[in-house]
Amino acid sequence: MFMIYRPTLSFSAAAIFSMSISIVQADIPAIEAVSEVADRKLTTFQEYFQSPSKAEDEMKQSLKMKDTVFGIPVFGNERTKPETLHRTVDTLTKILDQSGAGQADKPELVRFMSDNNFKVVIAGNGLDLDNLNPNDFPKETTAEISSSGLNIDDYFLESLRLVTEAHIIQLKKNAQRAQDQTSKDELESLKTAIAQLQANGLGFEDDDGDDCAAYLVMAQVALSGQLPTILERLLSMVDKAVQFVPADEMGVFETDLPEPIKKWKSFSPESFQAENPLVCEWLARNALSAPIVDIESVEVALDEETIEDLGK
Repeated sequence: MFMIYRPTLSFSAAAIFSMSISIVQADIPAIEAVSEVADRKLTTFQEYFQSPSKAEDEMKQSLKMKDTVFGIPVFGNERTKPETLHRTVDTLTKILDQSGAGQADKPELVRFMSDNNFKVVIAGNGLDLDNLNPNDFPKETTAEISSSGLNIDDYFLESLRLVTEAHIIQLKKNAQRAQDQTSKDELESLKTAIAQLQANGLGFEDDDGDDCAAYLVMAQVALSGQLPTILERLLSMVDKAVQFVPADEMGVFETDLPEPIKKWKSFSPESFQAENPLVCEWLARNALSAPIVDIESVEVALDEETIEDLGK
Protein backbone atom coordinates (compact mmCIF):
# COMPACT_ATOMS: atom_id res chain seq x y z
CA MET A 1 0.00 0.00 0.00
CA PHE A 2 1.34 3.48 0.64
CA MET A 3 2.57 5.71 3.38
CA ILE A 4 3.94 9.25 3.55
CA TYR A 5 4.35 10.27 7.18
CA ARG A 6 8.00 11.09 6.82
CA PRO A 7 8.17 12.86 3.48
CA THR A 8 8.77 9.70 1.49
CA LEU A 9 6.43 7.65 -0.64
CA SER A 10 6.15 3.90 -0.84
CA PHE A 11 3.52 1.68 -2.32
CA SER A 12 4.72 -1.36 -0.40
CA ALA A 13 2.09 -3.19 1.59
CA ALA A 14 4.52 -3.35 4.48
CA ALA A 15 4.75 0.42 4.61
CA ILE A 16 1.22 0.89 5.88
CA PHE A 17 -0.13 -2.60 6.30
CA SER A 18 2.86 -4.43 7.81
CA MET A 19 1.12 -7.20 9.60
CA SER A 20 1.43 -10.52 11.23
CA ILE A 21 -1.17 -13.14 11.98
CA SER A 22 0.87 -14.36 14.91
CA ILE A 23 -1.18 -14.82 18.03
CA VAL A 24 -1.47 -12.30 20.82
CA GLN A 25 -0.84 -14.52 23.81
CA ALA A 26 -3.78 -13.80 26.04
CA ASP A 27 -6.80 -15.81 27.08
CA ILE A 28 -10.20 -14.42 26.21
CA PRO A 29 -12.41 -13.96 29.27
CA ALA A 30 -16.16 -14.26 29.02
CA ILE A 31 -17.71 -11.60 26.81
CA GLU A 32 -19.10 -8.71 28.77
CA ALA A 33 -21.49 -6.06 27.56
CA VAL A 34 -19.95 -3.54 25.19
CA SER A 35 -21.28 -0.73 27.36
CA GLU A 36 -19.25 -2.05 30.30
CA VAL A 37 -16.12 -2.10 28.16
CA ALA A 38 -16.77 1.42 26.93
CA ASP A 39 -17.26 2.68 30.48
CA ARG A 40 -13.80 1.67 31.64
CA LYS A 41 -12.03 4.59 33.23
CA LEU A 42 -9.78 6.64 30.96
CA THR A 43 -6.14 6.47 31.92
CA THR A 44 -2.84 7.92 30.80
CA PHE A 45 -0.73 5.98 28.37
CA GLN A 46 1.98 5.53 30.97
CA GLU A 47 -0.20 2.94 32.70
CA TYR A 48 -0.17 0.80 29.55
CA PHE A 49 3.48 0.65 28.52
CA GLN A 50 7.06 1.56 29.33
CA SER A 51 9.56 2.71 26.72
CA PRO A 52 13.34 2.12 26.87
CA SER A 53 15.04 4.91 24.92
CA LYS A 54 14.94 8.59 25.73
CA ALA A 55 13.11 9.55 22.53
CA GLU A 56 10.64 6.73 22.97
CA ASP A 57 10.19 7.61 26.63
CA GLU A 58 9.50 11.23 25.76
CA MET A 59 6.98 10.11 23.17
CA LYS A 60 5.31 7.85 25.71
CA GLN A 61 5.18 10.63 28.27
CA SER A 62 3.54 12.95 25.75
CA LEU A 63 0.67 10.58 25.01
CA LYS A 64 -2.64 10.83 26.82
CA MET A 65 -5.81 8.93 26.22
CA LYS A 66 -8.10 11.28 24.33
CA ASP A 67 -11.11 9.06 23.79
CA THR A 68 -12.32 5.48 23.51
CA VAL A 69 -14.36 3.72 20.84
CA PHE A 70 -16.26 0.82 22.38
CA GLY A 71 -13.43 0.46 24.88
CA ILE A 72 -10.59 0.74 22.35
CA PRO A 73 -8.28 3.56 23.53
CA VAL A 74 -7.39 6.45 21.27
CA PHE A 75 -4.20 8.26 22.30
CA GLY A 76 -2.76 11.58 21.22
CA ASN A 77 -0.27 14.23 22.30
CA GLU A 78 -0.22 17.99 22.42
CA ARG A 79 0.40 18.12 18.66
CA THR A 80 -2.61 15.99 17.79
CA LYS A 81 -5.07 18.11 15.84
CA PRO A 82 -8.64 18.03 17.20
CA GLU A 83 -10.06 17.55 13.70
CA THR A 84 -7.90 14.45 13.13
CA LEU A 85 -8.96 13.05 16.47
CA HIS A 86 -12.63 13.66 15.67
CA ARG A 87 -12.43 12.11 12.20
CA THR A 88 -10.61 9.05 13.53
CA VAL A 89 -13.04 8.42 16.37
CA ASP A 90 -16.01 8.92 14.07
CA THR A 91 -14.57 6.59 11.41
CA LEU A 92 -13.61 3.81 13.83
CA THR A 93 -17.09 4.03 15.31
CA LYS A 94 -18.64 3.64 11.85
CA ILE A 95 -16.43 0.64 11.09
CA LEU A 96 -17.42 -1.15 14.29
CA ASP A 97 -21.07 -0.04 14.30
CA GLN A 98 -22.14 -0.09 10.66
CA SER A 99 -25.74 -0.73 11.67
CA GLY A 100 -25.81 2.63 13.45
CA ALA A 101 -27.40 1.04 16.50
CA GLY A 102 -25.02 2.71 18.93
CA GLN A 103 -23.24 -0.54 19.82
CA ALA A 104 -20.60 -2.67 18.18
CA ASP A 105 -21.90 -5.07 15.55
CA LYS A 106 -19.45 -7.75 16.75
CA PRO A 107 -19.03 -7.39 20.55
CA GLU A 108 -16.76 -10.45 20.72
CA LEU A 109 -14.29 -8.80 18.36
CA VAL A 110 -14.40 -5.52 20.30
CA ARG A 111 -13.75 -7.39 23.53
CA PHE A 112 -10.86 -9.23 21.90
CA MET A 113 -9.37 -5.91 20.77
CA SER A 114 -9.74 -4.37 24.21
CA ASP A 115 -8.27 -7.38 26.03
CA ASN A 116 -5.31 -7.60 23.64
CA ASN A 117 -4.30 -3.92 23.78
CA PHE A 118 -5.43 -2.86 20.34
CA LYS A 119 -5.14 0.90 20.24
CA VAL A 120 -5.04 4.01 18.10
CA VAL A 121 -2.24 6.57 18.28
CA ILE A 122 -2.81 9.93 16.60
CA ALA A 123 0.50 11.76 16.64
CA GLY A 124 1.28 15.30 15.62
CA ASN A 125 3.67 14.31 12.87
CA GLY A 126 5.73 11.52 11.40
CA LEU A 127 8.64 12.01 13.78
CA ASP A 128 6.34 11.20 16.66
CA LEU A 129 5.33 7.97 14.96
CA ASP A 130 8.98 7.11 14.33
CA ASN A 131 9.52 7.27 18.07
CA LEU A 132 6.89 4.67 18.90
CA ASN A 133 8.65 1.68 20.43
CA PRO A 134 7.65 -1.32 18.29
CA ASN A 135 7.67 -3.52 21.37
CA ASP A 136 5.05 -1.30 22.94
CA PHE A 137 3.27 -0.56 19.66
CA PRO A 138 3.20 -3.71 17.53
CA LYS A 139 2.03 -2.78 14.06
CA GLU A 140 -0.66 -5.43 14.01
CA THR A 141 -2.32 -4.02 17.15
CA THR A 142 -1.69 -0.29 16.66
CA ALA A 143 -3.27 2.14 14.22
CA GLU A 144 -0.69 4.88 13.59
CA ILE A 145 -2.14 8.16 12.33
CA SER A 146 -0.43 11.52 11.82
CA SER A 147 -2.13 14.88 12.12
CA SER A 148 0.14 16.30 9.42
CA GLY A 149 1.81 14.91 6.33
CA LEU A 150 0.77 13.64 2.95
CA ASN A 151 -1.33 10.64 3.99
CA ILE A 152 -4.46 12.67 4.63
CA ASP A 153 -6.79 9.65 4.49
CA ASP A 154 -4.97 7.40 6.94
CA TYR A 155 -7.53 8.07 9.66
CA PHE A 156 -9.78 5.87 7.49
CA LEU A 157 -7.28 3.33 6.18
CA GLU A 158 -5.48 2.74 9.47
CA SER A 159 -8.74 2.40 11.40
CA LEU A 160 -9.97 -0.16 8.87
CA ARG A 161 -6.64 -2.00 8.98
CA LEU A 162 -6.75 -2.22 12.78
CA VAL A 163 -10.15 -3.89 12.81
CA THR A 164 -9.16 -6.21 9.97
CA GLU A 165 -5.96 -7.20 11.77
CA ALA A 166 -7.97 -7.94 14.91
CA HIS A 167 -10.33 -10.23 13.03
CA ILE A 168 -7.46 -12.22 11.49
CA ILE A 169 -5.61 -12.54 14.81
CA GLN A 170 -8.80 -13.61 16.55
CA LEU A 171 -9.37 -16.29 13.90
CA LYS A 172 -5.81 -17.50 14.32
CA LYS A 173 -6.15 -17.73 18.06
CA ASN A 174 -9.47 -19.53 17.82
CA ALA A 175 -7.97 -21.95 15.30
CA GLN A 176 -5.54 -23.15 17.97
CA ARG A 177 -8.47 -24.69 19.75
CA ALA A 178 -8.89 -28.23 18.56
CA GLN A 179 -12.66 -27.99 18.39
CA ASP A 180 -12.80 -24.79 16.31
CA GLN A 181 -12.66 -26.16 12.78
CA THR A 182 -14.59 -23.17 11.46
CA SER A 183 -11.75 -20.75 12.18
CA LYS A 184 -9.23 -23.14 10.64
CA ASP A 185 -11.35 -23.38 7.51
CA GLU A 186 -11.68 -19.60 7.29
CA LEU A 187 -7.92 -19.13 7.45
CA GLU A 188 -7.42 -21.67 4.69
CA SER A 189 -10.12 -19.97 2.64
CA LEU A 190 -8.35 -16.65 3.17
CA LYS A 191 -5.14 -18.05 1.70
CA THR A 192 -7.07 -19.26 -1.34
CA ALA A 193 -8.81 -15.91 -1.75
CA ILE A 194 -5.52 -14.00 -1.63
CA ALA A 195 -4.01 -16.42 -4.12
CA GLN A 196 -6.83 -15.54 -6.52
CA LEU A 197 -6.09 -11.83 -6.08
CA GLN A 198 -2.43 -12.42 -6.82
CA ALA A 199 -3.26 -14.54 -9.86
CA ASN A 200 -5.32 -11.62 -11.14
CA GLY A 201 -2.34 -9.26 -10.86
CA LEU A 202 -3.35 -7.58 -7.61
CA GLY A 203 -0.55 -6.97 -5.12
CA PHE A 204 1.90 -4.40 -3.82
CA GLU A 205 5.50 -3.35 -4.26
CA ASP A 206 7.92 -5.73 -2.52
CA ASP A 207 5.02 -8.08 -1.89
CA ASP A 208 5.89 -11.23 0.03
CA GLY A 209 2.30 -12.48 -0.13
CA ASP A 210 1.92 -12.68 3.65
CA ASP A 211 0.21 -9.33 4.25
CA CYS A 212 -3.30 -10.71 4.64
CA ALA A 213 -4.80 -7.59 6.20
CA ALA A 214 -3.39 -5.39 3.41
CA TYR A 215 -5.20 -7.42 0.77
CA LEU A 216 -8.41 -7.42 2.79
CA VAL A 217 -8.33 -3.68 3.43
CA MET A 218 -7.72 -2.92 -0.24
CA ALA A 219 -10.52 -5.28 -1.18
CA GLN A 220 -12.93 -3.66 1.27
CA VAL A 221 -12.14 -0.17 0.02
CA ALA A 222 -12.36 -1.30 -3.61
CA LEU A 223 -15.78 -2.84 -2.98
CA SER A 224 -16.94 0.37 -1.33
CA GLY A 225 -16.01 2.33 -4.47
CA GLN A 226 -13.69 4.68 -2.58
CA LEU A 227 -10.28 3.36 -3.63
CA PRO A 228 -9.84 5.36 -6.87
CA THR A 229 -10.62 8.59 -5.00
CA ILE A 230 -8.15 7.80 -2.22
CA LEU A 231 -5.36 7.00 -4.68
CA GLU A 232 -6.05 10.11 -6.75
CA ARG A 233 -5.93 12.23 -3.61
CA LEU A 234 -2.59 10.68 -2.67
CA LEU A 235 -1.13 11.51 -6.07
CA SER A 236 -2.50 15.05 -5.82
CA MET A 237 -0.69 15.47 -2.50
CA VAL A 238 2.53 14.20 -4.08
CA ASP A 239 2.14 16.68 -6.94
CA LYS A 240 1.78 19.49 -4.42
CA ALA A 241 4.72 18.24 -2.37
CA VAL A 242 7.35 17.89 -5.07
CA GLN A 243 7.65 21.64 -5.56
CA PHE A 244 8.97 21.96 -2.00
CA VAL A 245 11.46 19.07 -2.15
CA PRO A 246 15.15 19.89 -2.69
CA ALA A 247 16.27 18.72 -6.13
CA ASP A 248 18.87 16.33 -4.71
CA GLU A 249 16.16 14.48 -2.74
CA MET A 250 13.61 14.06 -5.51
CA GLY A 251 14.56 10.41 -5.84
CA VAL A 252 12.52 9.47 -2.76
CA PHE A 253 9.29 10.34 -4.57
CA GLU A 254 7.40 8.22 -7.02
CA THR A 255 5.01 10.43 -8.94
CA ASP A 256 2.97 7.67 -10.51
CA LEU A 257 1.26 4.55 -9.23
CA PRO A 258 3.17 1.28 -9.75
CA GLU A 259 1.45 -1.29 -11.91
CA PRO A 260 0.04 -3.49 -9.08
CA ILE A 261 -1.64 -0.43 -7.51
CA LYS A 262 -2.96 0.73 -10.89
CA LYS A 263 -4.64 -2.65 -11.20
CA TRP A 264 -6.42 -2.15 -7.87
CA LYS A 265 -7.48 1.33 -8.96
CA SER A 266 -8.93 0.12 -12.27
CA PHE A 267 -11.83 -1.77 -10.72
CA SER A 268 -15.36 -0.62 -10.11
CA PRO A 269 -17.06 -2.40 -7.20
CA GLU A 270 -18.98 -4.55 -9.67
CA SER A 271 -15.97 -5.55 -11.76
CA PHE A 272 -13.90 -6.24 -8.65
CA GLN A 273 -16.56 -8.58 -7.34
CA ALA A 274 -16.91 -10.33 -10.70
CA GLU A 275 -13.17 -10.96 -11.10
CA ASN A 276 -12.32 -11.68 -7.47
CA PRO A 277 -15.29 -13.58 -6.04
CA LEU A 278 -13.39 -15.56 -3.41
CA VAL A 279 -12.23 -12.57 -1.37
CA CYS A 280 -15.65 -10.93 -1.71
CA GLU A 281 -17.33 -14.06 -0.39
CA TRP A 282 -14.78 -14.28 2.44
CA LEU A 283 -15.39 -10.68 3.49
CA ALA A 284 -19.16 -11.14 3.40
CA ARG A 285 -18.97 -14.36 5.40
CA ASN A 286 -16.77 -12.67 8.03
CA ALA A 287 -18.85 -9.46 8.10
CA LEU A 288 -15.96 -7.17 7.13
CA SER A 289 -16.68 -4.11 5.02
CA ALA A 290 -15.55 -0.53 4.66
CA PRO A 291 -18.14 2.11 5.54
CA ILE A 292 -18.71 5.05 3.24
CA VAL A 293 -16.95 8.09 4.66
CA ASP A 294 -16.88 11.67 3.41
CA ILE A 295 -13.29 11.40 2.21
CA GLU A 296 -13.31 14.61 0.23
CA SER A 297 -14.32 16.67 3.26
CA VAL A 298 -10.59 16.74 4.05
CA GLU A 299 -8.95 19.20 1.70
CA VAL A 300 -6.06 18.04 -0.44
CA ALA A 301 -3.62 20.66 0.80
CA LEU A 302 -0.23 20.79 2.47
CA ASP A 303 -0.04 22.19 5.99
CA GLU A 304 2.81 24.51 6.96
CA GLU A 305 4.58 21.87 9.05
CA THR A 306 4.68 19.42 6.14
CA ILE A 307 5.98 22.09 3.76
CA GLU A 308 8.74 22.89 6.24
CA ASP A 309 9.64 19.20 6.62
CA LEU A 310 9.74 18.68 2.87
CA GLY A 311 12.26 21.45 2.45
CA LYS A 312 14.72 20.05 4.99
